[in-house]
Amino acid sequence: MRLSKPVWSLWIAVVVGVCALAASAAPTPRECTTKDGRCKLPELVSQSGPASQPAPETVYIGVHVLRLTKLDITNNQYSMDFWIWFRWTDDQIKPYESFELTNGRIDCRQVERIDKIGGVNYACIRVEATLTCFWQVERFPLCSQNLTMEVEDDDLTAEQLVYVIDKNNCGVEPGFRASGWKYNGFTAQAASHVYATNYGDIRNPTGTQSDYSRAVFSYALVRADVFHSFKIFSGLYLSALVAFTVFFVKPDHRLGLIVGAIFAVVASHTVISSYLPEAGVLTLADKLHLVTAGMILLALFETAYSLHLLHHQREKAYRRLDRVTFCITAPLFILANVLLLAW
Repeated sequence: MRLSKPVWSLWIAVVVGVCALAASAAPTPRECTTKDGRCKLPELVSQSGPASQPAPETVYIGVHVLRLTKLDITNNQYSMDFWIWFRWTDDQIKPYESFELTNGRIDCRQVERIDKIGGVNYACIRVEATLTCFWQVERFPLCSQNLTMEVEDDDLTAEQLVYVIDKNNCGVEPGFRASGWKYNGFTAQAASHVYATNYGDIRNPTGTQSDYSRAVFSYALVRADVFHSFKIFSGLYLSALVAFTVFFVKPDHRLGLIVGAIFAVVASHTVISSYLPEAGVLTLADKLHLVTAGMILLALFETAYSLHLLHHQREKAYRRLDRVTFCITAPLFILANVLLLAW
């Protein structure tokens, strides 16, 4: 029996609809993401998150300073003899071998003890080191100083090792001091230090940063007494005293004294500057020398005018000028020195 045309069309429509429905229900091809072309299962991808990174190893660090062997203000350096120790649990690392001083160099390193106490690794090292410290010279010689020592691990970043200060056991040897200085306190802290460079390693992109744990130990020093400061400025104040005596001498006999005072100021400034590093600021010593030099120049100008009065037979006038100048300059000089030394 032949099917009529409308029935035939109906059957074709039914078949096409069933095929379309089957195609839409079929699973879509999976995206292959592995290097060998195999496909990851969606449910496995969703369940497996990023790999967790192990916590960094905590290393307790402490320092006990025995003595300062050298203070070199001119070259911004000092030398120190000290004990340093470490406590940690991971047997795979050796922080007593990989530590470094970022602001200096180790001259001598002697491992005194390596032990394991109740599952905790312990190492104690005797170190002699030369460190760099930029001195605070603005108030020299009345200044105070902070000597710093910065310790980092040379191999392990902050993601692998973190320093913790053993504050209860850190300190300095009793009677610790340096020539002309006395000890005035100790502080220690641990923090992260970021190096914003890839060190030229082209395997790492430009701008790569590395983070290291750093332990910083600071030792405060102050002047032991004021006698040291007065000894340094003795030549300066002697030249000022010579300059003030010219007001009690006849004008035609003063020039030798004034020239001697000028040379004394220059010599004093040269000697004191030899103690200090190059600095881009006016130190206390510079200011005191400038005040003294200014006073001496004023005495020189006053002497020139007194000579003029003397040559014109005006003895009373130049004597009166000497007394007035002395009564004004002497108190001003003393006041300027007091203010500079007090501030």
